[in-house]
Amino acid sequence: LGKLKRESMSDKTSQEADEESVEEEPVVKTREPLSVLEILQLVNHRDLLLADTHIQELERECELLSLLPTPASPTITPTLNPSTPPGGILFSSSSLDESMSSNATLDSSRRKAKDVELLYEALQREMWDVVRESLRQPSAGPNLGLVVLVIQQEEHADATWALREETRTERLSTHIQPNQRPRRLKVKWRQAVAEAADWSLPHQVDTQAGQLALYLERLRSRMVDDLDAARR
Repeated sequence: LGKLKRESMSDKTSQEADEESVEEEPVVKTREPLSVLEILQLVNHRDLLLADTHIQELERECELLSLLPTPASPTITPTLNPSTPPGGILFSSSSLDESMSSNATLDSSRRKAKDVELLYEALQREMWDVVRESLRQPSAGPNLGLVVLVIQQEEHADATWALREETRTERLSTHIQPNQRPRRLKVKWRQAVAEAADWSLPHQVDTQAGQLALYLERLRSRMVDDLDAARR
């Protein structure tokens, strides 16, 4: 009997240990998307690649909302009740709830689409500021490298969007503003570089005798500096 009792206690202890090990399994938490303000802070701190990644996530969320069926105008059926006073009409609460839910979803999707565009505008302003600053710095620095990575990531997103548009069969909701793909950041980058180079040139030309040679010398010096910056 003593032996059986010891074996029973051993089995019970082993079972309790197994239960504790099962309970102690770590819970995997899903990553919450960043808010618009948090993404904007990434842009302002020039964490450009991470900011662009989160903007694209928000953009995809807007696109999924645009694929939802277009909310039709709800038909609210009056309900007559013997206890209703003369002239009084009761409406179905479910119809009212559906109407309010559809309108709330539509308003939310419009706000998200507007937020995406505002974030992209802020991102591009910061990127082109980096391009202009790079012409006057002794080295390219990490920010210019981030600009290049963002452009590559956006070019890939444009290509994916174009392929998806070719095979799309669903009709997008006309109530939600479509995204501005393709964004063509490589083309805009070339324009920003040209504007930055033009901005760096001396613009005031004094046509008096002896001043043209001085202007040309300043222009030559600036071109050499810009070529050195491009080589770096």
